[in-house]
Amino acid sequence: MVRGTTPRMRWILRQIRAAERLLDIGFASTGVPILFRALRSRNQGGITVGMDINLEGVLSRREPTTVAGDAFHLPFTDRAFDVVLLAEVLEHVERGANILAEARRVLVPGGRLVVTTPNPYYLNRWLARWLLAPRRSVLSRSSVRTWLGAEDHELNWEPASLAHRLHEIGFQVERWTTVQHGIPFLRRVVPALSAFDLPFWPFDRVGGYFCLVAMLDRP
Repeated sequence: MVRGTTPRMRWILRQIRAAERLLDIGFASTGVPILFRALRSRNQGGITVGMDINLEGVLSRREPTTVAGDAFHLPFTDRAFDVVLLAEVLEHVERGANILAEARRVLVPGGRLVVTTPNPYYLNRWLARWLLAPRRSVLSRSSVRTWLGAEDHELNWEPASLAHRLHEIGFQVERWTTVQHGIPFLRRVVPALSAFDLPFWPFDRVGGYFCLVAMLDRP
């Protein structure tokens, strides 16, 4: 286990093999790029490229093989990568389908797209902001803002809608799950659960983050 990583990050690392060409889009979105460094360590013999739209963030991290760029117009040639990672990216933009299309362009046939994004079916949020919320407040400005999460989140991707979009542009979903399970009251009773994922039904449906791996169809 890499020190400082979250269940979401550990799930991502399990999807990465050695000796691959890997593109991590949005790597500089957090203070210390723990995940990016762990990806480099995991991808022994390969090349791990970090890209972020925030030039100041890229420069301040001073990480090797990183570049500033726009996910809507990736500064890379076609079929440049074996793996593209979109970790907490799609919820920040309204035109996420355009980013998926660009990821497809830079992947080799048979390449993998790894996505993590907030899960709209996260049990705690679904109960508090939908099922048990007073009707008058469900779609209020404050309730919707909380439902979407951080202030810079534009929308939540419903899993079937994301899978449909991927199928439409030539991907096949290989596997998926959710991580970071905030089951109401459960972890107060059993604190040890805080260190583990719960990758079995029904908890694999209701975690805080939806995680997916899709493979680009070979011609």
